[in-house]
Parts: sequence; structure tokens; C-alpha cells
Amino acid sequence: MAKIAEVKEIDKKGKWRWTVVSSNGRTISRSPKYYDSKEELNVSLNRINEAHKGEFYEDNCGDWRWRAVVVVDGKNVNHAISSQGYANLSDCERCAEITRTAVANR
Repeated sequence: MAKIAEVKEIDKKGKWRWTVVSSNGRTISRSPKYYDSKEELNVSLNRINEAHKGEFYEDNCGDWRWRAVVVVDGKNVNHAISSQGYANLSDCERCAEITRTAVANR
């Protein structure tokens, strides 16, 4: 079972980031950027499940990746990204589902 890692201030400039860690201890997804406040980070987390199934794509190396894209103020905004590439689409889809479940159950 994946869990959302503790949300914490992670750099000296007061920025925030989150990760989702699988049962084997590997980070499978993370916030795509650093946030200025914990509140801003939580708004982003709350939008992840609005992204439906997310967007799946092949990167430059031919690996599958995932991102949760939500339209905010008329712009596409990433709210979650896979932290690694996957050899096949089904593993990438599983990463997205684990992330959505972990975020929903946080």
C-alpha cells in the first residue's frame, strides 16, 4: 500500500513538496514543483483527483510517464508527476492509480 510521505518544508527557502512512496520504499510520484506555502501545496493535492485518469506519454527514452493535468484559470497545470519512467504503460497506469488513492486517503 502506498502512502503519502510526510508533507514538510524541504529547503532553506521555506518551500514545500510532497511525494508518494510505495510499499517497497520507492518514490513513485511527486509534486512537479516546490510550493511557497503548505496551503498552496494542499490546494494542488486536492486537484489531483480532478485530473481524471491523468495524462500518459512516452518520454525521450521511450519510457512511459504520467502526470495529473488540471485546467486552472484557463491554463493546463501539472499537479502530480511520475518520479520515474516505466517500461510499459500498464505499470505507469498503476502508478497513477496508486497516487490518486494515496492522495484521496491522506
